[in-house]
Amino acid sequence: MASREAELEPPLVSPAVSFGPRIAIRDDAGDHDYSTLDTTSARLAEALLRQRDDLAGARVAVLATPSFAFVATLWGIWRAGGIAVPIAVNHPANEIAHVLDDAEPCELICPANEIHRLRDLCLIRSIRLSTLSDLITVSDRE
Repeated sequence: MASREAELEPPLVSPAVSFGPRIAIRDDAGDHDYSTLDTTSARLAEALLRQRDDLAGARVAVLATPSFAFVATLWGIWRAGGIAVPIAVNHPANEIAHVLDDAEPCELICPANEIHRLRDLCLIRSIRLSTLSDLITVSDRE
């Protein structure tokens, strides 16, 4: 897996991880360093892959506010070989439905408090619905 990671590491991620303890993101939850961003996004990528080598350009929708979790999710998708499709949290259901129909993502990642609003939209489109915490927990068990 290490050689695969080296081959597919997005150009943005490779140099950034060398910044280690330096602050990468400040959000409402506090300061987050590059090491934490690297670790979290790598765990997310592993969970998204689900025993595959690569997402091979599959689209993964992300509904989140600007935060550490949002950036870690983007990085995780890119590290897994996917294409991130950001969706604004304030979009009404009909706009989210349009984005999902247009982009045809294989998965939608959202905060736990949005699951109730997105469950039916994903169910009728056969889109896997996950939260970041679900994916990190899956990665911990593997």
